[in-house]
Amino acid sequence: MSQQTQGLGAMLGTSEMLIAPVYFVEGQLWLAVAQRLLTAAEQASLASSGLNASDASQGAPIGDLRSGALIGMEASVRWHHPLRGILTPADFLPLAMNSGFAAQIDAWVIGACIEQMAGWMEDGLPVHDLELAFNLTAEMFLAPRSRQMISAELARYKLRPSNFRVEVPESVMRSDGTLLREVFDTFRALDLPVTLDRFGSDYSNLDRLPRFAIDAVKIDLSLIADLSNRLSSRALVSSLITLAQTAGLRVTAAGIDDDLLRTELVELGCAVGQGMWLSPPLNVEEFADLVRTRYLLEAG
Repeated sequence: MSQQTQGLGAMLGTSEMLIAPVYFVEGQLWLAVAQRLLTAAEQASLASSGLNASDASQGAPIGDLRSGALIGMEASVRWHHPLRGILTPADFLPLAMNSGFAAQIDAWVIGACIEQMAGWMEDGLPVHDLELAFNLTAEMFLAPRSRQMISAELARYKLRPSNFRVEVPESVMRSDGTLLREVFDTFRALDLPVTLDRFGSDYSNLDRLPRFAIDAVKIDLSLIADLSNRLSSRALVSSLITLAQTAGLRVTAAGIDDDLLRTELVELGCAVGQGMWLSPPLNVEEFADLVRTRYLLEAG
């Protein structure tokens, strides 16, 4: 186990990720965030009963919208709250950021993803042409320590940067232009592709898109959800895809739950997608089975 995974295991209460075992040691992050999530009675109950592990880690497979070919997987952090069940980053990350622990979570994500990819390769799983995507907060993406950590972990496991993808929220584009250019250029120099997540959620930043070394965009989930129901959403998604294509970027959409929505997005020019159309969320073992099945089908 890497120092990063050990470190986060000591901070998170009950937490888990697609690509890592369960860590459930009571620590600072648990204490800081639990106070905002638990009632006084629940906190007393937790203090007396301790924390429990869970096996429900999940991640979203990524595929080609036209062919259905598997492209990779987006790793997903889940906090296994002992009383409220599985919490997504939307539930706990704002609290973690306010408590000053978001950077530690990001550091753990980096270490755990790279460690898992190395494990898959060591086990002979045919993932050499697949990518493992992970999310960073805007703060961590801009921090020099993130690039240093990624470089060190890749060198440690002797892995190619192209087997990974960094996803960062579109809100990062509000940052200083000079700093942004330096950071994006550094990731490009590392040969580590970057996806701008929640694309279209912050329209004021769209004119800055062509100025930076961005590899791909992921359209905001709320726009995809409204695509089939609102003409205005279809028009906006169409314009976003055109803008991204003009800049030479790969376009990804999440939340594609049926073949009708997949077909609409293909018609609009979207190339890559995630959702029930391709696969339900999978844990580590299920994703490994999916990769093996894909390999056997292609070999046959």
